[in-house]
Amino acid sequence: MRPIILISAANQRLAVNHSAALAMTVVNSSYIKILTSLGCTPLIIPPGVGADSITALMSLVNGLVLPSGQDICSSFYGEASQVQYSAGVAGIGEPFNRPLILQPDRDRDVLELALYHEAKSRKLPVLGICRGMQLINVAEGGTLHQEIPYSGVDHCIDPDGWINYHPIEVNAGTRLHGITNRLALSASSVHHQCINRLPVSLRVNATSADGLIEGIELDSDSHFVLGLQGHIEKTLINHPENMDIWNGFVSAVIQRSS
Repeated sequence: MRPIILISAANQRLAVNHSAALAMTVVNSSYIKILTSLGCTPLIIPPGVGADSITALMSLVNGLVLPSGQDICSSFYGEASQVQYSAGVAGIGEPFNRPLILQPDRDRDVLELALYHEAKSRKLPVLGICRGMQLINVAEGGTLHQEIPYSGVDHCIDPDGWINYHPIEVNAGTRLHGITNRLALSASSVHHQCINRLPVSLRVNATSADGLIEGIELDSDSHFVLGLQGHIEKTLINHPENMDIWNGFVSAVIQRSS
């Protein structure tokens, strides 16, 4: 049987079929295409699914992908929100003044935190990308910078939509290093928040030149939990080496399921 990978979705209002704003439940099709190409069956779950359904759902799947998306509600890491979200903000906005598309969705946060904890209790492989990496950090008891305090590296998408790429240094001896056999990778940066305090249960596997944490993993050799800030689903044409990470995740899923 093909491994089943659960992917959490987002609720957003999007312009579709000449409508100004339709309420949609969405997931980036890149995740679906990549996992399907690797012999997996994606299962998409939307925000709002009750906690009483999580245990039953997770008993059906073999792995979990936590994808990118809007900001995480700061209350889940014990802070008041410092960011204002407004419909009047153009483009991606500016520090502490961001568009509504980035506004936290508490239902999604609750769902993904529950999914992560259930997956961890079952030792199911978990891959977190961008927001997904931050979600892992918060679920483990860490905190976030609500706006990136570092300088020297452009991490946020530019107002005109330009996506910044930059190198990241991979720490030797980590799971990420073992998967890629590389001490450097290229990351696409589309984020304005980042990891602040890392909990003791996690270890850093990659950083950028300004010291920002670009990758984390569970401090365990027996359980695959990996998070990356960069968008490894968007970079496979120019950086096919990032496919090693997807292959590593699916290999862990197959090994755990056998």
